[in-house]
Amino acid sequence: MKILLSGIVGAFFATILNILYLYVSSQKKLRNEVLLEVVAYCDEIYKNLRILHVLKHSINTKKKEDLNEDEYLDYRDASRKLTSLLTSSSPGIKLALVYGEGELLRVFNELRGWFNIVTSILRKATPDNWAEEHEGIMLKFAQQIDPLRTSFERMLLKEANVTSIIKQKVKRFLELFMNIFRPKNA
Repeated sequence: MKILLSGIVGAFFATILNILYLYVSSQKKLRNEVLLEVVAYCDEIYKNLRILHVLKHSINTKKKEDLNEDEYLDYRDASRKLTSLLTSSSPGIKLALVYGEGELLRVFNELRGWFNIVTSILRKATPDNWAEEHEGIMLKFAQQIDPLRTSFERMLLKEANVTSIIKQKVKRFLELFMNIFRPKNA
């Protein structure tokens, strides 16, 4: 009888460990996919902002009347891509679904806000105000966008590791447990 009971207990614990392993590995995979997608999204915005900035700088410092055909197509393409990227809610929704509506989502939205600000400045800049706007854009990248982007990427990496996944699940379980067993009058 002891052997049978020992086998049943062992099988039970093995099943629990297997379920935990499958859950954690699927969460890790999902978080890695979202991490890569969100980072690629931010990289694409960053790249297109740089293209717009370089072309605007070229126009406004060389006092050119118009862009040549290739520059015009590059400018138009980058501008259209930025509009599409900055109006997309899909990356933020995926981030919220996988990581929750916490600090990561707040930082992501702040970074998107800075991208929108710089895009707006670039689109409104004229040769008359370019020197001031160019300086402001460079400061925004150096002081806000680049540090925030680096911090955001580190946060994503940290939250995608196994330890963070387990901690988050334990925290949610404890919150649920406390809500179930908390006295109704408290």
